[in-house]
Amino acid sequence: FGTRILSTVQPRDADKLVTPVQRPPDPFQGKTVELPEQVVAAGDGTVTVAVNFLKGYKLNAAAPFSVRFSPGDNAIVEVSPADAVQTLYKPEFPLRFPVLLKEGKTSLTTDMIIYYCREGMENLCFIKLFRVLAPVTASRYGTSHLITIDVTIDE
Repeated sequence: FGTRILSTVQPRDADKLVTPVQRPPDPFQGKTVELPEQVVAAGDGTVTVAVNFLKGYKLNAAAPFSVRFSPGDNAIVEVSPADAVQTLYKPEFPLRFPVLLKEGKTSLTTDMIIYYCREGMENLCFIKLFRVLAPVTASRYGTSHLITIDVTIDE
C-alpha cells in the first residue's frame, strides 16, 4: 500500500469464475392446434386467420387481438416483417395477410392472443393463447394460393 503504484489484479483462468446464464426457453403456455397439411400454389399467396366463438361468447372489442407468424423456412413461406407481428383492435374475421410462396415444404406457426367475453357480461373476460401449427407444401401443382388458419374458442 505504501508504494503508490496502482495495479489491476488479474486472476488466472478468470473465464472459469463466471458461470454463463442459461435460461431455458419459455414453454408456450397456451393451446396448441395442429392443422392438416395444406398444399398451395407457389407465387403470391394469402394467409387467412379466422377466430370463431361458441354461442354466447364474443371478441372483447376494447382489447387488442395479437397475431404473430413464424415460418419454419422463410425462404418457402415469406412473411414481410410488417405483417409478421400485428396488434389489431376490433378486427373483422377472416383477416388476410400477404405472403410469398416458393416451392418446398415447411410449417407456419401462428401465435395469437385473444381476449373474449360472454355476451352481456363484458366485465368478465378471458384470455386465450393459441398456437396453430400449419404444415405447408408450396408446389407448382397447387391450385390455391390460400393458407387457412381457422380456430374455434371452445372453452
